[in-house]
Amino acid sequence: MNRFLLTLLLATAFLLDINAQTLPDEVRVSYSAYNKPLDVVIKELSDRSGVNIVFSTRRINARRTVSLNPVTNEPLKAILNVILPDYRLKYEIVGDQLVIMRDSRSRPLKDPVISGYITDVTTGEPLIGANIYLTDRSLGTVTNDYGFYSIKLRSSTYRIQYSYVGYKVIRNQYYVSKDTIINIELEPEVVLNDVVITDSRTLDLEETSAADEFISQDELTSIATLGGEPDIMRVVGMLPGVSSGPDGVGGINIRGGSADQNLILLDGVPVYNAGHALGVYSIFNSDIVKSARLMKGSFPSRYGGRLSSVLDIRTKEGSNKRTGGAFTLSTMASKFYLEGPISKNGSSFLVSARRTFVDPWIKEVTKYLNEQNGDSGFANYYFYDINTKLNLKLNQKTSLMLGAYRGMDEFSNDVTSSGSTDTTSFESVDRLNWDWGNNLYYLRLNNQLSKRSFSNLTVYYSDYSFSTFEYDRFKAIDTMNTSFTYTSDLFSSGIEDYGAKFEMDYILNTKHWIKWGLGGISHKFTPSLIQASQSDNIDSFEPDPTKDEIAAANDPAIVTGKEAYFFVEDELNVGSGVVFNVGAHNSYINTGEKSFFNIQPRIAAVAQSESMVFKLGASKMVQYLHMLSSNGLGLPSEIWLPSTDEIPPEESWVYSAELSFRNDKGFQIGVEGYYKDFQGLISYDEGGTEPISDESDWQASLPRGDGEAYGLEVFFNKRAGRTTWFSNYTYSISNRFFPSLNNGNTFNFRFDKTHNFKVAFVHRITDNAEFSLNWNASSGSPYTSPNEIVAIRQPNGNVEFFLRYDEKNNVNLPGYQRLDVSFSFFSDIKWGKQKFTIGLYNMLNKKNPFFIDIDTDPDNPQGYIQERYTVLPIFPSLSYSLAF
Repeated sequence: MNRFLLTLLLATAFLLDINAQTLPDEVRVSYSAYNKPLDVVIKELSDRSGVNIVFSTRRINARRTVSLNPVTNEPLKAILNVILPDYRLKYEIVGDQLVIMRDSRSRPLKDPVISGYITDVTTGEPLIGANIYLTDRSLGTVTNDYGFYSIKLRSSTYRIQYSYVGYKVIRNQYYVSKDTIINIELEPEVVLNDVVITDSRTLDLEETSAADEFISQDELTSIATLGGEPDIMRVVGMLPGVSSGPDGVGGINIRGGSADQNLILLDGVPVYNAGHALGVYSIFNSDIVKSARLMKGSFPSRYGGRLSSVLDIRTKEGSNKRTGGAFTLSTMASKFYLEGPISKNGSSFLVSARRTFVDPWIKEVTKYLNEQNGDSGFANYYFYDINTKLNLKLNQKTSLMLGAYRGMDEFSNDVTSSGSTDTTSFESVDRLNWDWGNNLYYLRLNNQLSKRSFSNLTVYYSDYSFSTFEYDRFKAIDTMNTSFTYTSDLFSSGIEDYGAKFEMDYILNTKHWIKWGLGGISHKFTPSLIQASQSDNIDSFEPDPTKDEIAAANDPAIVTGKEAYFFVEDELNVGSGVVFNVGAHNSYINTGEKSFFNIQPRIAAVAQSESMVFKLGASKMVQYLHMLSSNGLGLPSEIWLPSTDEIPPEESWVYSAELSFRNDKGFQIGVEGYYKDFQGLISYDEGGTEPISDESDWQASLPRGDGEAYGLEVFFNKRAGRTTWFSNYTYSISNRFFPSLNNGNTFNFRFDKTHNFKVAFVHRITDNAEFSLNWNASSGSPYTSPNEIVAIRQPNGNVEFFLRYDEKNNVNLPGYQRLDVSFSFFSDIKWGKQKFTIGLYNMLNKKNPFFIDIDTDPDNPQGYIQERYTVLPIFPSLSYSLAF
């Protein structure tokens, strides 16, 4: 019995000892790995655990690496179960060792994708062009126009940096073994300025993208403002290669191109005239501008329809987290915006409005000044714009945007002068009217189709109108007879568009970002050009004809066109800091009896290191729109025309190359050269224009020609501490050649400015005060001056005088120079932030003419006079804004 009990106790102890032994995959270890080959990781785990791990080198892909976050005192099986499935491997326990073998049940290895949205933490606004950078791999991407990003990776651990201009950087480490959604909310830095600028030259190595210059509301550089009103177009105007008429009149001209050759997009919808006050201000309310991109050297394939540049402006979508806004009162205008959520699912709204309030002052002041000169009449001007948006979040991956814009400008000047001599009394009437406006309505559907693809569908309606009316009458009465002379010019243009486009982003992997899309536009143009003069009996002439009466005498021409396009592009990252953007934009238009189809190849390349950036680009561009702009009088006027059976499209090849250097102390210096040619340009003979109406053969009378532009741009920038400044110099030549104009000789383009210097300087005096200065000096632009006045006797015996033009753009305006300064002061209050700005525009009070008015000389009917008009002398500005 005792022997039996002893045997039972020994057997029980033996079994307990067996069960107490640790299985080989339960041995605990501490371990981490970073980009180590799998065979090395297995050997290290074997050494640290003391467990023999057996594997065949033929089954281990040494090219695949493993990254593992640090683990402490974890079972060996937990580590192996994380690592091995990604390689279609498993392990089995054989005695006291582990054997690695192929897992026939596992699916083929699939590279994981991380994707998500980057937004503003305070408003929920998507951040366009935010950077996602893998700091340990020198790879990265940027968010698209809707804040979405996607990167295809291999299973591993990655250190990822998320950044955006004006926001705090976030750096996180992630182990990625399967498809993962990572949404990031970035927190804004303390921002003092309203509208600021940076371009790809100033960004870090990983943030440089091919062919773009990026304009952001929250960067660190700002410029002095006109009338206390920050303006995106004025910031664009400070870039190299960009010029305009004096004080912005006439819009922007980029690298020798005309204003109509700039594709300006407001939330993806084309805008035909982006200026208030003839271009002194833009139609874009700075309070709601989120970002913009300017492309002027090489063009991605998704953009088309213009020859010289693309300015893609995106406005805010409305905060989906809290209700807020701002109110601003400045010397020239008052404005406000309001935004906020409308439901718990992320839907939001935004509304903004702006209007000048100086029109009563303009009327009374000009009336007083005219009376002091013995004349009667007054001038008047105002503009306004309204933006509304409704952003409906349908689900986590789909949103619907409804947007509208309406803006209008109206200017009038009506002056009557009278006098007499011993034998003659005379009266002169001068009228000038300008009015123009844009109406835009659009619907956009955004949809994240998968973790690597994103689409948007946009449908829009656009209505644009512009008219310029000038009327001059001179009447003289003596003892023998009564005589008079009058001339009138009416330029008008109307464009009505119905458009739709579909675009798709597909992120194949970290090396390929593919975009493709298609779209169509239905155009309706109503151009009109009427020039009239009369010398007849005074009784048949009174009262003076009005603008509407002259317009009613001729029906405008009506021209339609159907345009369609398809594009595909690939942004290819080949490694070692080299990125290519290649593709083609293919477009088609039907004008009635004819059709035009154009294939437009595009290629851009960027090679960069920590201290150097080199860029090359070549683009074929086609434009189915034309704009006639009078420069005989120097008076701003425009008539938009489509391509027709008799007017082929405009075409251009654009080439550019840039080399720039930078260092870690904030210096950037570089040079960029460009060349482009133009074919299919149109113009008209100054002083002898064929009327454009439904009855006239106006298309056949328009001269056709070509052109070229080339230049060199040098820039030198410095960003450090509290002081920021940038400067640039542009040397440019832009010529035109029309066989039927200027005696067949080449002539200068209207906005050809050979030399252009720009400097902007910003210094943050304290945390709550800032000083800004900008200076601009350039050569004067050319205009057409008549060679003489010709007297022609009419059949009734009266003599009528006409201006004769022999040379086109034969005289230059004086050189342009302007210095602006401003001080801004900031402070926080209990429920918001306030800002006060005081400044001087054109501090040196330079009399920069913006057009030349050519008229008969009242003292000599056989002569003429040229009167220079300036826009703004020295102009003080005040503004106060309150944000909440």
